[in-house]
Amino acid sequence: MKDELLAVTQGHGTAWEPLMELILARKVNAALGGVLVGPWDIAHMDDATLQIMTSYIDDLPAMSAGWSKVQAARAKWRDSHPTYGKHRRGMRH
Repeated sequence: MKDELLAVTQGHGTAWEPLMELILARKVNAALGGVLVGPWDIAHMDDATLQIMTSYIDDLPAMSAGWSKVQAARAKWRDSHPTYGKHRRGMRH
């Protein structure tokens, strides 16, 4: 068991089902804001629900951060544009 935990801490993940279910249950509970799912519940969830939850937990934060960077770069470019930036600044007043 300690070898599996060590592998997880090193970012290698685990193939040991009980540990995978524990990790997923902790992620799901963190996303839901409370203790609603136990590791024993994971095996009873359908694949579509698990896929939606893991995507929401793992992918959405990175996607949101990436989109924020894109929006910030666009705003910076617009503000630096010789005519568009002036137009935008004029509208703010």
